[in-house]
Amino acid sequence: MSANPGVFNARGAPAILGLSVLALASLRAVAADAQSIPLPDPTRWDYVSVDAQSHRLYVAHRERVDVIDTQGGKPVLQLSPTPGVHGAAAAPDLGKVFTSNGGDDSVGVFDAASGKAIGKVKAGQVLATSASPGRPEFAGADGHGRVYFNIEDKGELAVLDAATLKIERHYSLAPCESPSGLAIDPQGRLYSVCENGLLVVSDPAQGKVLAKAAIGRGPDGVAWMDGKAYSANGQDGTISVVAETAPGRFETVATLPTARGARTIAADASLHELFTPTADFKPQAEGEQGKKRPEAVPGSFRVLVVKAP
Repeated sequence: MSANPGVFNARGAPAILGLSVLALASLRAVAADAQSIPLPDPTRWDYVSVDAQSHRLYVAHRERVDVIDTQGGKPVLQLSPTPGVHGAAAAPDLGKVFTSNGGDDSVGVFDAASGKAIGKVKAGQVLATSASPGRPEFAGADGHGRVYFNIEDKGELAVLDAATLKIERHYSLAPCESPSGLAIDPQGRLYSVCENGLLVVSDPAQGKVLAKAAIGRGPDGVAWMDGKAYSANGQDGTISVVAETAPGRFETVATLPTARGARTIAADASLHELFTPTADFKPQAEGEQGKKRPEAVPGSFRVLVVKAP
Protein backbone atom coordinates (compact mmCIF):
# COMPACT_ATOMS: atom_id res chain seq x y z
CA MET A 1 0.00 0.00 0.00
CA SER A 2 1.21 3.45 -0.82
CA ALA A 3 2.61 5.32 2.19
CA ASN A 4 2.04 8.74 0.69
CA PRO A 5 -1.56 9.72 0.05
CA GLY A 6 -0.78 12.84 -1.94
CA VAL A 7 2.00 15.08 -3.15
CA PHE A 8 1.73 18.35 -5.02
CA ASN A 9 4.76 19.64 -6.92
CA ALA A 10 4.34 23.36 -7.69
CA ARG A 11 7.62 23.92 -9.50
CA GLY A 12 7.52 25.26 -13.05
CA ALA A 13 7.57 28.35 -15.19
CA PRO A 14 5.05 31.13 -14.35
CA ALA A 15 2.88 30.40 -17.40
CA ILE A 16 2.76 26.69 -16.60
CA LEU A 17 2.10 27.45 -12.94
CA GLY A 18 -0.81 29.67 -13.94
CA LEU A 19 -2.32 26.89 -15.99
CA SER A 20 -1.75 24.46 -13.12
CA VAL A 21 -3.56 26.76 -10.68
CA LEU A 22 -6.52 27.04 -13.06
CA ALA A 23 -6.58 23.29 -13.54
CA LEU A 24 -6.48 22.70 -9.79
CA ALA A 25 -9.24 25.22 -9.20
CA SER A 26 -11.41 23.43 -11.77
CA LEU A 27 -10.61 20.06 -10.23
CA ARG A 28 -11.54 21.23 -6.74
CA ALA A 29 -14.74 22.82 -7.98
CA VAL A 30 -15.93 19.57 -9.53
CA ALA A 31 -14.81 17.53 -6.53
CA ALA A 32 -16.60 19.93 -4.16
CA ASP A 33 -19.88 19.22 -5.97
CA ALA A 34 -19.52 15.48 -5.41
CA GLN A 35 -21.47 13.92 -2.58
CA SER A 36 -19.44 13.16 0.51
CA ILE A 37 -20.18 11.22 3.68
CA PRO A 38 -18.38 12.67 6.72
CA LEU A 39 -16.99 10.27 9.30
CA PRO A 40 -15.52 11.03 12.74
CA ASP A 41 -11.79 11.00 13.47
CA PRO A 42 -9.21 9.50 13.34
CA THR A 43 -8.01 10.56 9.92
CA ARG A 44 -6.24 7.30 9.11
CA TRP A 45 -7.81 4.71 6.87
CA ASP A 46 -7.10 1.81 4.55
CA TYR A 47 -9.18 -0.24 2.11
CA VAL A 48 -12.91 0.01 1.43
CA SER A 49 -15.23 -2.74 0.21
CA VAL A 50 -18.88 -3.05 -0.82
CA ASP A 51 -21.51 -5.68 -0.16
CA ALA A 52 -23.84 -4.81 -3.04
CA GLN A 53 -26.46 -7.31 -1.89
CA SER A 54 -27.11 -5.45 1.36
CA HIS A 55 -25.96 -2.02 0.11
CA ARG A 56 -23.27 -1.75 2.75
CA LEU A 57 -19.92 0.01 2.41
CA TYR A 58 -17.15 -1.05 4.79
CA VAL A 59 -14.45 1.53 5.55
CA ALA A 60 -11.32 0.32 7.36
CA HIS A 61 -10.74 3.13 9.83
CA ARG A 62 -7.73 2.44 12.05
CA GLU A 63 -9.30 0.83 15.16
CA ARG A 64 -12.77 0.22 13.74
CA VAL A 65 -14.72 -0.38 10.55
CA ASP A 66 -17.40 2.17 9.69
CA VAL A 67 -20.41 0.66 7.94
CA ILE A 68 -22.33 2.96 5.60
CA ASP A 69 -25.73 2.44 3.99
CA THR A 70 -24.91 3.17 0.34
CA GLN A 71 -28.54 3.88 -0.54
CA GLY A 72 -29.07 6.40 2.24
CA GLY A 73 -25.49 7.68 2.33
CA LYS A 74 -25.27 7.49 6.12
CA PRO A 75 -23.23 5.50 8.68
CA VAL A 76 -25.31 2.76 10.30
CA LEU A 77 -22.85 0.63 12.26
CA GLN A 78 -19.33 0.43 13.63
CA LEU A 79 -17.41 -2.82 13.89
CA SER A 80 -15.04 -2.67 16.84
CA PRO A 81 -12.48 -3.51 18.09
CA THR A 82 -10.44 -3.99 14.93
CA PRO A 83 -6.89 -2.93 15.86
CA GLY A 84 -4.92 -1.68 12.86
CA VAL A 85 -7.60 -2.92 10.46
CA HIS A 86 -6.65 -3.16 6.77
CA GLY A 87 -10.01 -4.12 5.32
CA ALA A 88 -13.30 -5.98 5.74
CA ALA A 89 -15.00 -8.72 3.73
CA ALA A 90 -18.71 -9.45 4.01
CA ALA A 91 -20.11 -12.98 3.69
CA PRO A 92 -23.84 -12.36 3.06
CA ASP A 93 -24.65 -16.08 2.92
CA LEU A 94 -23.26 -16.45 6.46
CA GLY A 95 -24.53 -13.14 7.81
CA LYS A 96 -21.01 -12.29 8.92
CA VAL A 97 -18.27 -9.76 8.26
CA PHE A 98 -14.58 -10.63 8.56
CA THR A 99 -11.92 -8.01 9.28
CA SER A 100 -8.16 -8.16 8.71
CA ASN A 101 -6.56 -6.68 11.83
CA GLY A 102 -2.89 -5.81 11.41
CA GLY A 103 -2.52 -4.49 14.96
CA ASP A 104 -2.76 -7.90 16.59
CA ASP A 105 -2.45 -10.21 13.56
CA SER A 106 -6.01 -11.46 13.83
CA VAL A 107 -9.19 -11.91 11.83
CA GLY A 108 -12.25 -10.41 13.51
CA VAL A 109 -15.69 -11.97 13.03
CA PHE A 110 -18.81 -9.78 13.35
CA ASP A 111 -22.55 -10.19 12.96
CA ALA A 112 -23.45 -8.31 9.77
CA ALA A 113 -26.86 -7.13 10.99
CA SER A 114 -26.01 -5.90 14.50
CA GLY A 115 -22.28 -5.26 14.20
CA LYS A 116 -21.72 -7.32 17.35
CA ALA A 117 -18.34 -9.02 17.67
CA ILE A 118 -18.70 -12.80 17.46
CA GLY A 119 -15.13 -13.92 17.71
CA LYS A 120 -11.51 -13.51 16.70
CA VAL A 121 -9.04 -15.87 15.08
CA LYS A 122 -5.35 -15.31 15.72
CA ALA A 123 -3.01 -15.74 12.79
CA GLY A 124 -1.33 -18.65 14.59
CA GLN A 125 -4.61 -20.58 14.64
CA VAL A 126 -4.86 -21.12 10.88
CA LEU A 127 -4.97 -24.69 9.66
CA ALA A 128 -2.06 -24.33 7.29
CA THR A 129 0.18 -21.75 5.75
CA SER A 130 1.76 -21.30 2.37
CA ALA A 131 5.03 -19.46 1.90
CA SER A 132 4.58 -16.30 -0.12
CA PRO A 133 7.15 -15.59 -2.83
CA GLY A 134 7.45 -12.01 -1.54
CA ARG A 135 5.57 -9.27 0.31
CA PRO A 136 1.85 -9.75 -0.41
CA GLU A 137 -0.47 -6.81 -0.97
CA PHE A 138 -4.15 -6.74 -1.93
CA ALA A 139 -5.84 -10.10 -2.58
CA GLY A 140 -8.93 -11.16 -4.51
CA ALA A 141 -10.79 -14.42 -5.11
CA ASP A 142 -12.44 -15.71 -8.28
CA GLY A 143 -15.16 -17.72 -6.53
CA HIS A 144 -13.81 -20.93 -8.08
CA GLY A 145 -11.16 -21.88 -5.57
CA ARG A 146 -8.37 -19.50 -6.56
CA VAL A 147 -7.04 -16.52 -4.59
CA TYR A 148 -4.82 -13.97 -6.31
CA PHE A 149 -2.55 -11.42 -4.70
CA ASN A 150 0.02 -8.89 -5.82
CA ILE A 151 3.63 -9.30 -4.66
CA GLU A 152 4.55 -5.70 -3.99
CA ASP A 153 8.32 -5.97 -3.54
CA LYS A 154 8.89 -8.14 -6.65
CA GLY A 155 6.35 -6.74 -9.08
CA GLU A 156 4.67 -10.13 -9.41
CA LEU A 157 1.29 -11.79 -8.97
CA ALA A 158 0.77 -15.06 -7.11
CA VAL A 159 -1.98 -17.67 -7.50
CA LEU A 160 -3.07 -19.61 -4.40
CA ASP A 161 -5.18 -22.78 -4.42
CA ALA A 162 -7.69 -22.13 -1.63
CA ALA A 163 -8.28 -25.86 -1.06
CA THR A 164 -4.67 -26.96 -0.67
CA LEU A 165 -3.31 -23.57 0.48
CA LYS A 166 -0.44 -24.01 -1.96
CA ILE A 167 1.01 -21.36 -4.27
CA GLU A 168 0.34 -22.70 -7.77
CA ARG A 169 2.39 -20.13 -9.61
CA HIS A 170 3.68 -16.60 -9.55
CA TYR A 171 4.55 -14.50 -12.56
CA SER A 172 6.04 -11.14 -13.45
CA LEU A 173 3.81 -8.09 -13.94
CA ALA A 174 6.59 -6.10 -15.67
CA PRO A 175 6.64 -3.23 -16.47
CA CYS A 176 4.53 -2.79 -13.30
CA GLU A 177 6.43 -1.61 -10.21
CA SER A 178 5.13 -2.12 -6.66
CA PRO A 179 1.62 -3.39 -7.48
CA SER A 180 -0.98 -2.71 -4.80
CA GLY A 181 -4.72 -2.70 -5.61
CA LEU A 182 -6.22 -5.65 -7.48
CA ALA A 183 -9.55 -6.31 -9.23
CA ILE A 184 -10.96 -9.18 -11.29
CA ASP A 185 -13.47 -9.18 -14.15
CA PRO A 186 -16.01 -11.89 -15.11
CA GLN A 187 -13.56 -13.29 -17.67
CA GLY A 188 -11.02 -13.93 -14.92
CA ARG A 189 -8.61 -11.20 -16.04
CA LEU A 190 -6.79 -9.37 -13.27
CA TYR A 191 -6.20 -5.63 -13.00
CA SER A 192 -3.21 -4.49 -10.90
CA VAL A 193 -2.44 -0.83 -10.22
CA CYS A 194 1.22 0.07 -10.00
CA GLU A 195 3.31 2.70 -8.24
CA ASN A 196 4.84 3.82 -11.57
CA GLY A 197 1.51 5.05 -12.95
CA LEU A 198 0.36 1.95 -14.81
CA LEU A 199 -2.58 -0.41 -14.69
CA VAL A 200 -1.56 -3.89 -15.85
CA VAL A 201 -4.04 -6.49 -17.10
CA SER A 202 -2.94 -10.10 -16.72
CA ASP A 203 -4.24 -13.62 -17.30
CA PRO A 204 -3.51 -15.81 -14.25
CA ALA A 205 -4.29 -19.01 -16.17
CA GLN A 206 -1.51 -18.27 -18.64
CA GLY A 207 0.63 -16.44 -16.11
CA LYS A 208 1.32 -13.47 -18.34
CA VAL A 209 0.59 -9.78 -18.84
CA LEU A 210 -1.97 -9.05 -21.54
CA ALA A 211 -1.92 -5.25 -21.67
CA LYS A 212 -1.12 -2.06 -19.82
CA ALA A 213 -2.61 1.42 -19.60
CA ALA A 214 -1.31 4.71 -18.23
CA ILE A 215 -3.16 5.96 -15.14
CA GLY A 216 -2.70 8.74 -12.57
CA ARG A 217 -0.11 9.01 -9.81
CA GLY A 218 -0.33 7.44 -6.37
CA PRO A 219 -2.80 4.58 -7.00
CA ASP A 220 -3.53 2.14 -4.19
CA GLY A 221 -6.90 0.68 -5.10
CA VAL A 222 -8.84 -0.43 -8.16
CA ALA A 223 -12.44 -1.55 -8.71
CA TRP A 224 -14.06 -3.26 -11.67
CA MET A 225 -17.63 -2.46 -12.73
CA ASP A 226 -19.67 -2.60 -15.94
CA GLY A 227 -16.78 -3.39 -18.25
CA LYS A 228 -14.35 -0.83 -16.85
CA ALA A 229 -11.59 -0.68 -14.26
CA TYR A 230 -11.45 2.34 -11.95
CA SER A 231 -8.08 3.28 -10.44
CA ALA A 232 -8.02 5.60 -7.41
CA ASN A 233 -5.01 7.91 -7.76
CA GLY A 234 -4.32 9.55 -4.41
CA GLN A 235 -1.44 11.74 -5.51
CA ASP A 236 -3.35 13.32 -8.39
CA GLY A 237 -6.78 13.27 -6.75
CA THR A 238 -8.39 11.49 -9.70
CA ILE A 239 -9.96 8.23 -10.82
CA SER A 240 -8.65 6.77 -14.08
CA VAL A 241 -11.34 4.91 -16.02
CA VAL A 242 -9.74 2.11 -18.06
CA ALA A 243 -11.63 0.18 -20.73
CA GLU A 244 -10.88 -2.35 -23.47
CA THR A 245 -11.18 -0.15 -26.55
CA ALA A 246 -10.26 -2.95 -28.97
CA PRO A 247 -9.55 -6.66 -28.45
CA GLY A 248 -6.51 -6.82 -26.16
CA ARG A 249 -6.10 -3.02 -26.08
CA PHE A 250 -6.77 -1.16 -22.82
CA GLU A 251 -6.76 2.62 -22.45
CA THR A 252 -7.77 5.32 -19.98
CA VAL A 253 -11.00 6.61 -21.53
CA ALA A 254 -11.93 9.14 -18.83
CA THR A 255 -10.47 10.84 -15.77
CA LEU A 256 -12.80 11.69 -12.90
CA PRO A 257 -11.86 14.31 -10.27
CA THR A 258 -11.88 13.29 -6.60
CA ALA A 259 -9.54 14.84 -4.05
CA ARG A 260 -5.93 14.52 -2.98
CA GLY A 261 -5.44 11.43 -0.82
CA ALA A 262 -8.35 9.45 -2.29
CA ARG A 263 -6.28 6.36 -3.03
CA THR A 264 -8.53 3.35 -2.26
CA ILE A 265 -11.85 2.59 -3.91
CA ALA A 266 -14.90 0.34 -4.00
CA ALA A 267 -17.83 0.10 -6.41
CA ASP A 268 -21.53 -0.64 -5.96
CA ALA A 269 -22.69 -1.86 -9.37
CA SER A 270 -26.35 -1.78 -8.36
CA LEU A 271 -26.11 1.99 -7.77
CA HIS A 272 -23.43 2.60 -10.40
CA GLU A 273 -21.42 4.52 -7.80
CA LEU A 274 -17.80 4.62 -6.64
CA PHE A 275 -16.66 5.23 -3.07
CA THR A 276 -13.24 6.59 -2.15
CA PRO A 277 -12.19 7.91 1.30
CA THR A 278 -9.93 10.89 1.89
CA ALA A 279 -9.27 13.87 4.17
CA ASP A 280 -7.86 17.38 3.92
CA PHE A 281 -4.14 17.80 4.48
CA LYS A 282 -1.97 20.47 6.06
CA PRO A 283 0.66 22.17 3.87
CA GLN A 284 4.05 20.50 3.90
CA ALA A 285 7.36 22.25 4.32
CA GLU A 286 9.66 22.45 1.33
CA GLY A 287 11.70 19.28 1.05
CA GLU A 288 9.10 17.10 2.81
CA GLN A 289 6.92 16.52 -0.24
CA GLY A 290 7.19 12.96 -1.44
CA LYS A 291 9.29 11.95 1.59
CA LYS A 292 6.86 12.21 4.49
CA ARG A 293 3.19 11.40 4.86
CA PRO A 294 1.30 14.70 5.00
CA GLU A 295 -0.63 15.42 8.19
CA ALA A 296 -4.40 15.25 7.86
CA VAL A 297 -6.65 18.00 9.18
CA PRO A 298 -8.68 16.75 12.18
CA GLY A 299 -12.38 16.41 11.49
CA SER A 300 -11.96 16.29 7.70
CA PHE A 301 -12.21 12.53 7.06
CA ARG A 302 -14.95 11.63 4.59
CA VAL A 303 -15.97 9.20 1.87
CA LEU A 304 -16.51 10.69 -1.58
CA VAL A 305 -19.35 9.27 -3.66
CA VAL A 306 -18.75 9.49 -7.41
CA LYS A 307 -21.24 8.55 -10.11
CA ALA A 308 -19.55 6.27 -12.66
CA PRO A 309 -19.76 7.43 -16.29
